[in-house]
Amino acid sequence: MQKIILFFVLVFFVSSCSVFRKTKITPEVAGDIANIYERVKNENISEKNFNIRRVDIEFISGNNNEKLMANVKFRKPSEYLISIRTRTGIEGIRLFITGDTVIINDRINRKVLYGSMETVGSRYGISMDMIKMVSGDMLNGFYILGMDSDKKNNFLMFEGDLGGKKVSGRIDTALGKIKEADIEGSGIFEEWHLEYDEFTEVDGIVIPQKVVIENEVRDIVVRMNIKNVEFDDTEIPEFIPGSRYERIMIR
Repeated sequence: MQKIILFFVLVFFVSSCSVFRKTKITPEVAGDIANIYERVKNENISEKNFNIRRVDIEFISGNNNEKLMANVKFRKPSEYLISIRTRTGIEGIRLFITGDTVIINDRINRKVLYGSMETVGSRYGISMDMIKMVSGDMLNGFYILGMDSDKKNNFLMFEGDLGGKKVSGRIDTALGKIKEADIEGSGIFEEWHLEYDEFTEVDGIVIPQKVVIENEVRDIVVRMNIKNVEFDDTEIPEFIPGSRYERIMIR
């Protein structure tokens, strides 16, 4: 089950990415709270289709440290195809996820794990809205609390509810982006802390190129570095489960 956690953490983050090119970002003077809130929502990227040709992943759990690579295809509103490989390029996992279906092709153990997003959501606390939130998008129903104590750096605090999970964090008003967030609640993803860094601007949208996802209780840290990304509206190739693989339903 630990593998499933890793895969979904990857899905959550990669939906935050777009076509990266080094661009200097000029901070804007922070406006009033309502304008900042709208500007942050306008930076949401969950309406874009994209391919990520390479994601460098460092997954740390206790004394274990695993380095992997991945590529990702995303098609709106909620379709992902993800390939996770070793650093030598050997594919170990391929994952297909939509708004109602999850299929994991485990080539190493010759197994196919499958289930509904409804089951995954009720059992493990994962939803499409959560994917968008962890990607750094500001969802409807979140609200601004006001300036935090660090007024020098112009951060705004926000809170919200995500399917019974409390979400809170800080917005960098100069960037118009969520800088860090905490997700609390029951299930696998309780008490997660996310930090976004190395922002760049692409087609007028500011995006993070690096993210750290941490759970101190479970002693898990995931570091991701996104590379070689492009916009592409072509359809995702058909997902074909492994031949003669053992089928296991996610319950």
